[in-house]
Amino acid sequence: MNLKPLITMLVLGASSAAFAAPAVTVSGSASVTIGTRRTPPVVVRDHRLPAPGWDRDYGFQPAPIAAPGNIKHNSDSSEYIGPIYSMPRWNDAGWFKLTDPTRIELTRQIFNVNGQRFDALMLQNVTGSSSIRLVKVRFSDGSPDQTITLNQNLSSYQSTVQVNVQHHPIQTFVVYGTSNFNSTYRVLGT
Repeated sequence: MNLKPLITMLVLGASSAAFAAPAVTVSGSASVTIGTRRTPPVVVRDHRLPAPGWDRDYGFQPAPIAAPGNIKHNSDSSEYIGPIYSMPRWNDAGWFKLTDPTRIELTRQIFNVNGQRFDALMLQNVTGSSSIRLVKVRFSDGSPDQTITLNQNLSSYQSTVQVNVQHHPIQTFVVYGTSNFNSTYRVLGT
């Protein structure tokens, strides 16, 4: 018996059987998107300072009220250069607004009042909180300087600090302390 024709017949028979009944399965899927799908941009936040309007000690505070042009920075102090108001003639016994809201940018803030006379000055909180160490008053008539140590905080809990000064003409007074982020205060006089 010859094996070659037998093997050839088996091989050809098996291949023709495979062509007769193919076992191939085809499957597929599709997705359709109408419009564009964008991922939101990544926002990197700087957490070294609180968000604007947020005071660490007292929660949300309104935006700062200090006018951007009422402070001049010197090498070691800030100077109030906004308007200095005079005592109105009809208000001889009450408090009046001496300055617009401002803040202590460096460790002290200088106010030039050019010879006005006061019995007392009042520091009044507007927003946030400020720590007031002392107030130093320089008189324009040659009287010795007056230094008033306060060590008090201006905040929503204690909104005013009163400083009694001698009734001499004042050339300048200096407020030593710090203002927190977004904090402002104003000065009143009587």
